Amino acid sequence: MSARQDKFSVLLLDGYGHHSQKVATCLGKIPGLKLHVLSDIRWPAVRWSRFVASFHQFRDATDEAGQCAELLRVSRAVRADVLLPVTESGLRLLARNQTQLAAEIRLPPLPRPELLETVINKFSLAGRLERLGIPTPATVLFTSLAAAERDVDQLPFPVLLKPVVGGGGTGIVRFDDRARLLQA
Repeated sequence: MSARQDKFSVLLLDGYGHHSQKVATCLGKIPGLKLHVLSDIRWPAVRWSRFVASFHQFRDATDEAGQCAELLRVSRAVRADVLLPVTESGLRLLARNQTQLAAEIRLPPLPRPELLETVINKFSLAGRLERLGIPTPATVLFTSLAAAERDVDQLPFPVLLKPVVGGGGTGIVRFDDRARLLQA
């Protein structure tokens, strides 16, 4: 490892404390890396990680301009070399503001904001994949009970009912037949 890598500093952009502890544990095993965390919440588990050199919470920044200003303020204070988002919300923030942020701190490769929104939304993603000719399961968007009664006949059972946005399996329900799906 070079002398510069021995002093490498990462600012982890935490989003509601869900995955940062796992990321901190992985990055913390890199010799010489200093890990700093900026979070939306006051008491995420990662705050007490032995791998975290410093913890910072977003102040009263509720709009994107304020959040970007806070990111840059903290990155300067900890002398971060790289800003690393952990969640979709952090990724969105960086993708929408990458020109401004990249002028002061290195960012990971980021998708175009409109592409990011497409892949985050499961229904939009299914439509995009279909337009690209990539096989996907039959997908319908639930908008009303009447539409569901009409659209459900085109689905092969069993089916999975999923929230349009989300991850980790949260909110997914399996239905083995039409009757049970329409009763839910």
